[in-house]
Amino acid sequence: MPAIYAPKTVPDLPKVGQPNAETQLWFVGGVLAVILAITLYVNNLLAWQQAQNFLMGCLLGYVLYRATFGFTGPWRNLIVHRRGLGTRKTLAMLAAASVTMMLLGAYGGYPNVTHAVGWSLLIGAFMFGVGMQFGGCCGSGTAYVAGGGSARVWVTLAFFIVGSVWGSIDAPAWWKVSKFGKFSMVQEYGVWPAIFLTLAALAVFAWVTVRLEKARHGELQGFNPPEASWTNRAFFGPWSPLAGGVLMGALTGFVLVATLQPWGITFGYTIYGAKIATALGIDLASINAPFTETAFWGQKWAQAAINQPLWINNAANMNIGIILGAALAAGLVGKWHPSLKGVPMMSLVAAAIGGILMGYGARISTGCNIGAMVNGIASGSLHGWAWMAAAFAGNMLGIWFRPMFKMEN
Repeated sequence: MPAIYAPKTVPDLPKVGQPNAETQLWFVGGVLAVILAITLYVNNLLAWQQAQNFLMGCLLGYVLYRATFGFTGPWRNLIVHRRGLGTRKTLAMLAAASVTMMLLGAYGGYPNVTHAVGWSLLIGAFMFGVGMQFGGCCGSGTAYVAGGGSARVWVTLAFFIVGSVWGSIDAPAWWKVSKFGKFSMVQEYGVWPAIFLTLAALAVFAWVTVRLEKARHGELQGFNPPEASWTNRAFFGPWSPLAGGVLMGALTGFVLVATLQPWGITFGYTIYGAKIATALGIDLASINAPFTETAFWGQKWAQAAINQPLWINNAANMNIGIILGAALAAGLVGKWHPSLKGVPMMSLVAAAIGGILMGYGARISTGCNIGAMVNGIASGSLHGWAWMAAAFAGNMLGIWFRPMFKMEN
């Protein structure tokens, strides 16, 4: 029976119960000390808002690891094995996020995300989709899987940063490519019809995964919770796919309330790369996009992003929290063991290519699976659905190429 969690790309399911003999106490203590030190430092350097945003990232990292949440493995299992439990988990997340974000936008005045659909979005999302299967993770997955102890995904992350900076330099050229226009269901129909239509569409997709799975296997893959107290299961996992999906969706709305911005991932990687390039003496502001006289990093807001502390940018701030939160979750169950032993060189090459594709694709397509797809769909914007379709197509191509890089499907 194919596993719903891809063993080559995401951490194993954490064990249940207090793992007295396995908890890496020294490591857990060190991670907690680092989290506390960063919280105090950021609060002293800037304000409690930025420190709170960092802690929000830590919470997301912990939950992402505990829920073994991602899009890459579940989409591959649906495409290759016709197993849809993992995909239904992501659909549950989208449903919960849509209800919370649309209601917060309509009645709380919080910002939602609406972008135009154009060739840059479709091409970038397709590139990102290919990169997901090469790199072994998505935007949020890169942070939490790396934090959870995957040395291979640290390779993906390093090249994600490279691709993201490259994509930012080229972005002004892509801005000139034809766009088809914006469409927001909330603006066109109102918040409640938009929620109903979104949930109906997600239900249809869930039904399709059920039909595909039953057609091949005759029955649906289930989740049998282990025998343990609910407190142990809540703290150490594993969580049921439905619970993990709904919680991640609710947290997406909570990010909006806590940080005053929709959840973003990939521009944080761009900030890291831009700061590193600047420290190496590269003047990004002097590099114009191809066929234009516009330098992305020559804009005042972009220059400010380089010059200001990275903790000011929500994505750059929270990504560090996600890495540390996932590391804490892994250490608690004795799973933080980063190693490249046994990883084929071709797999590392794929990780590098996947990182570049995801970084570049995210920059030209308004974001990643979180910033563009989840936020877009949860805001009632057509661009989120278009991004998902293009990225899913890219995943199909990436899956086809994976065996060439010594990666199993």
